Amino acid sequence: LKCRKKSRAAGAAGMSQTSEMLTVVIFGATGDLAKKKLFPALYDLLYGCPDAPLLPATTRIVGYGRAQMELEAFLAKQCSDINGARRQDFLSRISYFQGQYDKQQDFARLHLRLLELEGDCEKSSRLFFLSVPPTVFAQVCENVHREARAVTGYTRLIIEKPFGRDSRTFA
Repeated sequence: LKCRKKSRAAGAAGMSQTSEMLTVVIFGATGDLAKKKLFPALYDLLYGCPDAPLLPATTRIVGYGRAQMELEAFLAKQCSDINGARRQDFLSRISYFQGQYDKQQDFARLHLRLLELEGDCEKSSRLFFLSVPPTVFAQVCENVHREARAVTGYTRLIIEKPFGRDSRTFA
């Protein structure tokens, strides 16, 4: 998925001629919430809703997890509930990045990987979804701020609720 320049006609109509990309990074991508809720929701936003796509056509998804895992194994495990007609298109948007939540150098590596994915886009925004325990929220947010913020677009963080260790303790 590459950024495409909008045509001159689009510019003449008052539309911006910039190419844009959105990268969604899911921290905790190997977890149950990502499998059951996040990946299906992203599929729906891109392909399944009546008004789809509700995200930019150039959206990329990066699963961030602590475990070393091959992309094929990650997709087989985490996207097994995706069964729509555009499943392969969706899977082609996803990559996997292994790193720790408390290692600043892993976020520096992530930033370099995101720059590769964003390529020559004039505006590349990043949305970071924290599907991790509350005990690591601060570390992840600090490391995103220091090392992985978007260079040319916006940076947003979403913190997943509910808080708790399991369905019995969540608030």
